[in-house]
Amino acid sequence: MIIVSDTSALTALIQVQLEQILPRLFQAVVIPEAAELGLRRAHTELPLFLKVVPVTERRVVERLARELDLGI
Repeated sequence: MIIVSDTSALTALIQVQLEQILPRLFQAVVIPEAAELGLRRAHTELPLFLKVVPVTERRVVERLARELDLGI
């Protein structure tokens, strides 16, 4: 199973030093570039298992940005 995450869950796990549970549970942990930037603001090092993927469906992102909280 692959999980796509925003910064909230990852930040919480990093803060309590439990982020290593994710690769045990999931085949891949994928985050968009914007989530990587957000994580780097709060953490000097990111887990090596994170796979940063550029967003390719801009129209979908624009629609979701209107419907969802930005998580900031």
